[in-house]
Amino acid sequence: MKKALQSRRAGIDKRAGIDFITKTSMAEQCAQVRRNFHSIRFIEEPQEAVQLAAVIRDYRALRYIKNPTEKVQLQAVKKSRQAIQLINDPSKRVQEVVFGESLNTEEGRLKVAYEYPGAITFLDCPSEAVLLAAVQRDARVIRLIVNPSEAVQLAAVKQRERAVTYIKNPSENILKEVFGSRLKTLEEQLEAVKKFGQVIAHVENPSEKVQLESLKSGWKIISLIKEPTAAVQRTAVQKNIKALKYIKDPVEEVQLLAVSRDWRALEWISTPTVEVQREAVRKDAYAIQYISNPSIELQLEAVGGNGYALKFIGQPAPEVQREAVRQNGYAIQYVSNPGEGLMMEAVGKNYPAIKYIKNPSEKVQLAALYQDGRAIQYMKNPTERVRIEAFRRSVNNVKYVQGILSPGEIEEVLKEKLAEEDISIKYVLEFIKCKEFIMDKLGFIFEHGSFEAKRAAVDFQLTL
Repeated sequence: MKKALQSRRAGIDKRAGIDFITKTSMAEQCAQVRRNFHSIRFIEEPQEAVQLAAVIRDYRALRYIKNPTEKVQLQAVKKSRQAIQLINDPSKRVQEVVFGESLNTEEGRLKVAYEYPGAITFLDCPSEAVLLAAVQRDARVIRLIVNPSEAVQLAAVKQRERAVTYIKNPSENILKEVFGSRLKTLEEQLEAVKKFGQVIAHVENPSEKVQLESLKSGWKIISLIKEPTAAVQRTAVQKNIKALKYIKDPVEEVQLLAVSRDWRALEWISTPTVEVQREAVRKDAYAIQYISNPSIELQLEAVGGNGYALKFIGQPAPEVQREAVRQNGYAIQYVSNPGEGLMMEAVGKNYPAIKYIKNPSEKVQLAALYQDGRAIQYMKNPTERVRIEAFRRSVNNVKYVQGILSPGEIEEVLKEKLAEEDISIKYVLEFIKCKEFIMDKLGFIFEHGSFEAKRAAVDFQLTL
């Protein structure tokens, strides 16, 4: 049942996150957080009205708001005074609303610590009695106390044994209280980490066996192990690839294991080996973005797999630019001041790539046009020759020659084109269907067209 509810909530949150990508108005955001207060987590810097809508729905929305305004804080504690524990830095007015004059006396502070254990962070120099009252009420607040005394630590672990995992430097007496030993022998350490894996942080120079045992409590335990062995690193990464983030200098074997599963893991490796870099790029060319100063060979391998990877390479060498454009003509957009030869390569591969070339020469424009007559629609300033050639390649491009050629000159181009013996049927049909020409098109073809043009016209008539 619990898992079902978690899955349902995750689904709602995921949909909400997608909503906020496309819906940006404040009214829509307010409506969404009223339906599901968790949704506010997807809004970057929500406006006060959105914050208010969320906490009115449920004060727990405060946990997702980094810097709630005083008005929002007041609304939250109005819903429930327990909300004060979710505010990092409540204003004095908010504290007065919740605590009144209680903070001015020791008796009042004790009452506050008991009723709102998490509020001890707002108290200036709380006495040990106040700290004891807080941890006896909720042992978890021990994590909020800087350098708690042994008495406070003891009270916390007596209230909840797991509290020992929240204490940075528990005394030997505390360890003995929880585990019945001071964690000096291998057996004692194993028993301790079996109970709470986080205790590995308090074991001095833990053996590989103890490290591995602690990982059974969860892969995040790796963050508490100062010098994990290769086997421990591998086990953690096998459990979850994100464990790599907590390993300072992973061995090559573990690096390869991680990038073979997900090339993005390269981002978490500060000094990947050459083989690891190559493996990541083989998995996905975009991995090049996480490699500092990649070699020319690696750059070539990346753009050879995906020309778009060029955008992640600073100051690529000419051969890298050429390889990228050969793989994908659109990669020309990531080249500053490309030469005519590179432009020709780009439009030869993908004619629409000409739209990314600032001032293509007539030669480049024609090269794109020879690939496809539609290329002219991607040109900002096609030359007169290019415009006429575009019209010769497709009647639908007539709009590009209007204003350059007179109606009579356009007619002459049509006569010349339709008279070609090897004219394409496509061109003839485009002419017949083109609404730009108000004339007897079939008569024009029979008068000026070649045998092939006339045959195409007759076939078209027969289909009507």
